[in-house]
Amino acid sequence: MSVSRFLHRLAIVAIIGTLPGCAAWIGTKPAPAVEDPARQQAMQYFLQAKVFEAQNNHLGAIVALRSAADLDPSSPTIYAQLAQNYDQIQDDRMAINFGTKALALDPERTALRYQMVRWLNSVGDPQGVAVQMRELIRRDPDNWQLYSHLARVYLETGQEELIDELFDRLLEQPDTPVDVRVNVAYVLSRTGRRELADRVFQQVLSADPTVEDAWLGLGELQVSRGDRQAALASLREGARHVPESSLLMYELARVIESGEDLAPIVAREDAAYLYRLGLALSEMEKFPMAARVFEQIVGQRPINVDGWLDPVRYYLHVGRVDRAEEILADAVAAMPDSLQLYLFWGTALEEAGRHEDAASVYERASHQLADSLDLYLVWGWNYEQRRMWDAAVEVYRKGIVNVGPQPQLYIRWGIVYGQQQRWHEAIARYRKAVEADSTSADGHLHWGVALQKLQEWESAVEHLTRAVELVPDDGFALFYLGSALEQASRERSVPGDDYFERAVTVFRRLLELNPDDAYALNYLGYSFAERGIHLDEAVDLLTRAVRLEPDNGAFYDSLGWIYFRKGELQQAEENLAQALQRMPDHEDAERAVILGHAGDIASALGQQEQALGYWRQALELEPGNADLQEKTRTAVQPAQEP
Repeated sequence: MSVSRFLHRLAIVAIIGTLPGCAAWIGTKPAPAVEDPARQQAMQYFLQAKVFEAQNNHLGAIVALRSAADLDPSSPTIYAQLAQNYDQIQDDRMAINFGTKALALDPERTALRYQMVRWLNSVGDPQGVAVQMRELIRRDPDNWQLYSHLARVYLETGQEELIDELFDRLLEQPDTPVDVRVNVAYVLSRTGRRELADRVFQQVLSADPTVEDAWLGLGELQVSRGDRQAALASLREGARHVPESSLLMYELARVIESGEDLAPIVAREDAAYLYRLGLALSEMEKFPMAARVFEQIVGQRPINVDGWLDPVRYYLHVGRVDRAEEILADAVAAMPDSLQLYLFWGTALEEAGRHEDAASVYERASHQLADSLDLYLVWGWNYEQRRMWDAAVEVYRKGIVNVGPQPQLYIRWGIVYGQQQRWHEAIARYRKAVEADSTSADGHLHWGVALQKLQEWESAVEHLTRAVELVPDDGFALFYLGSALEQASRERSVPGDDYFERAVTVFRRLLELNPDDAYALNYLGYSFAERGIHLDEAVDLLTRAVRLEPDNGAFYDSLGWIYFRKGELQQAEENLAQALQRMPDHEDAERAVILGHAGDIASALGQQEQALGYWRQALELEPGNADLQEKTRTAVQPAQEP
């Protein structure tokens, strides 16, 4: 090594030697301090206790921790852990004992203090609870729940005089939240300190008259000291300041006992206020006073629709349809151009089963509101519900004359013809709807469904595809398009081989949008069964459908048919038995399918006589079914008894 490098090395060593904390690097390492063997052993017991705790062996943990505490009595952690394990075996007194020792060594263990409150409560030591609560409040002076709990303890122990001092600290603090002040006032009120409570409530309300709980508390306080008139005044004013409060109005209704209490209110408050009060009185079954309130509203001659309808709703609620009608008659006389009044009146009559009277109301409205589309739709629907097809058509025709070529009117007109199986006439109306508005998805949808009924598959698919283009996420449009494509795929006259694949795509899209569409699940699953493809997926689809609608016999039939196609005859028979039990709820065509499938499964099981019985029942429902005719003709006849 050169002299220069040697001198350089010495310089580095000299510098390092002068740096603080570096002596150990160049000198002898000092020996570690000798740890107290007792504390070392205590730590071993503590670790052993943690293993026992992980095994839920809390008694073992307690034994280990007691040994640790004997060796190291200065550890608050060991005592706290002992308390926790005694808590686990529900020995609250021992938990308190060791919790107290832990807190004596470390008073800042707030979580342990909360647990001490629980343990002390369980052993019935309110004095001990109070001690812990005071310590918690000292550490968390803004926690209202602590004050409330401690106040309750003072009440239980007959130390009510301490409550004032407890709350004085809260009330004197300018930043004490409003809700805490209100809670303090409630406690003061219910512990007999009504003057102070009254003062707190009044202070809160003078600063903010929209504090609902303060009005409620003040009213309760005034009732409790026998000043009902003051309570009426407070609750009445509170309901005015907090108009969205149903509680204040309900309390006001509860305190009102007579017409004398009610008179000054109905004389001075507006209709909206009176409506809320009337509802509250009605809910409390104070019907005579509620009626007086609503009659006051009527007497004020409301200037808007809701003002008239508020008392009408009340009288309908209590079953006074006659009085509701009288008010509605006055209302339409006062506001003859209000469609809302007429529609409400007609709907109320329909709900009462008076459909002809409702139709008369709609007709009366048409003299005032001849250009209202909604009126004709509701009026026509009134007749449709009663299957009065000619009357419904006349309403829709009149609507088109007065309102113009509205698609909705043409569509309803077409639906009426569809209900009568007059499909060509229905299609003519749907065509008119689309001519009036080429973007009418409903027009294309109903047109496509009507074409399906006529088995004009290509045209049906065309219009239903257009409907889906206009409303891509509409479940009805997707379902009918999928069903049209599937049915079209079974018609050899339709060119192209992709109809079924398109149908599957449409149904999968529908199930993405609504996985719980039971009818889509059934249709797709049954389509797979008919073609003998994707049978495992079909079982899943149809099992989901059955789970969603367990009372639908057609779904059990589809599931049974899947199992039949899979060759699992026992499960097929079980599901068809379920379908047969639910069959009376279905139309003849569906019942015929179920009976036909039941016959096929019985035949496959070698039950020929039973199979023939099912097929004959199905043929009675569908006499023109060639397949059933062939099966009954070629079936093995039951042997005749000699």
